[in-house]
Amino acid sequence: MPAKFALLIANGRFSDQSIPKITASIQDVEDLYGVLTNKDIGGFLEGNIDRIYDQSLETIQSSVISLFKDRSPDDLLLFYYT
Repeated sequence: MPAKFALLIANGRFSDQSIPKITASIQDVEDLYGVLTNKDIGGFLEGNIDRIYDQSLETIQSSVISLFKDRSPDDLLLFYYT
């Protein structure tokens, strides 16, 4: 049976100090999480959604790989980066 999986990434801090901090990215991810887990709207299971906040490139890359690993062709995958 097809399943729904999501990876929601909020990246508001950058190592390059010339890039200003983005303050709304975490709230964006939390708002989308709420919509996705609402059974009448998104219908995603809470355990099928990973949320990542201000992590390293390596952590993000690993999470993206995990999103696609061992999925069936009929699964729905959502990748969101803010």
